[in-house]
Amino acid sequence: MKTVKMLVILVLALTGLGTVAFSQPGQQVFIAYPVDGDPPVIDGVLDEDEYEDSMRLRVTFNDPKNPPGHVPAWLPAPQNWADLSYMFYAVYDEDNLYIAVDVRDDFVIDDGPDCWGKFPWYDDDVEIFVDGDRVRNDIAVEAPGKEGFQLLMDVGGDAWASCGEDNINAVIDWDAMPGLRRKGYLIEFRISLASIDTEDDGAEVPPGPGDSIGFNVAVGDDDNGSFPYNWGQLVCEPPIVYPPPDDCVEPDTDLTDSFGMWDGSDTFREDHWGTLVFASDESVDNIIGDNGPKLIAHWKLDETEGTIIYDSVSEIQADLFGDPIWQPTDGMVDGALMLDGIDDFVGTWSIPGLSDGELSVFAWVKGGAPDQVVVSQYNGVSWLMADASQGYLKTDLKEPGDTAQSLVSEVTITDGEWHHVGIAWDGTNRVLYVDDVAVASDTQTSLERSTIGLNIGCGPNEESGTFFSGLIDDVRIYDRAITP
Repeated sequence: MKTVKMLVILVLALTGLGTVAFSQPGQQVFIAYPVDGDPPVIDGVLDEDEYEDSMRLRVTFNDPKNPPGHVPAWLPAPQNWADLSYMFYAVYDEDNLYIAVDVRDDFVIDDGPDCWGKFPWYDDDVEIFVDGDRVRNDIAVEAPGKEGFQLLMDVGGDAWASCGEDNINAVIDWDAMPGLRRKGYLIEFRISLASIDTEDDGAEVPPGPGDSIGFNVAVGDDDNGSFPYNWGQLVCEPPIVYPPPDDCVEPDTDLTDSFGMWDGSDTFREDHWGTLVFASDESVDNIIGDNGPKLIAHWKLDETEGTIIYDSVSEIQADLFGDPIWQPTDGMVDGALMLDGIDDFVGTWSIPGLSDGELSVFAWVKGGAPDQVVVSQYNGVSWLMADASQGYLKTDLKEPGDTAQSLVSEVTITDGEWHHVGIAWDGTNRVLYVDDVAVASDTQTSLERSTIGLNIGCGPNEESGTFFSGLIDDVRIYDRAITP
């Protein structure tokens, strides 16, 4: 078992990849890396670089009949990525496996009772499947054991374990916590490695570096409320009872429940689940290394169509809002994105590794007007913008406290020409750059920020007057201070 999976790690290390995608069920692979530092806090909040050591796996359901991103035939597929999609992270230490599932869901529903027999999945939920011994199809959902089990938490914090009969807490040491997110929700899980048995009918052996387990992540989408997704699309008057009464009706709405898995075509067929590999320290050194500045996100903006894009480094999703226009040949570096200055912008998903340490952010821009923003952090401050008077490059990214000041250059970036704009901070020195020349600098002991997503082309709260009017190209985020 270990030998085969270490070969998988070696292949991934040589290719620089963290996941492998195949169209057949049971062949998806995800690499969990050891935590370098403090482990994640299970609080339903993705912050403080908790999963900066993790690969990110994006799951959509654009091709719902084939994994990755499979929807069972007995349920309708999500209408689009905004209806249901997710990204998950996984890291581990010597005691626990930590998993975060960041769900995109346009209607977050938590309208069911706190507990209902064996059916707690009537609301939006995340489900984790573990097959420790890799023996096919020996999991007993009604009687979970360390060799195989399912964990479930809904968006309201209700868990399988809270519902009496199948008290999985008697067998598995785990906890989870949900939290609402921008246009969706997040659920974090902690699973004790001692609760995962990699041996079949023998002495209990928890997984360690180089080992692998069967693994799957699924999400349930309760868009129309009432009964859970696996009871079809019925809507009934409260109180909810089982079995469904005769007066339940089909919903008078286009909203439909759905359910999707990372891998597999059958929910409880363990041989249809993917594989989670516990990377060794050696494999991490081979893949990551310490070779100077690390590019943690790069939106090239070279697409020719579509409203969903992914950065080329970590596959972090970003969504187009309004009606921006792709310019395949008009960018400074290949293509670019044209924004109208009214309501067009790009919103990224959360970016692990962004909340502390050194930082550099660079982008190419053409056009714009005073007070318009190039890059900001959602619900935070503007990182790169044109000042309100002369269109000079400015940043509001500064240390916490009322005495901290924004930094403004004396170089205009809104003259209709291409400019390479950026900010770099080495832990002390905050420097603004225009066309690769330092144009303003000061000292800051820290910069107030988080891992939450960025807005490209508008202010942190999408304020009127902050939307950029012009072209933006080649947005890059580094975890070091760089000199362009």
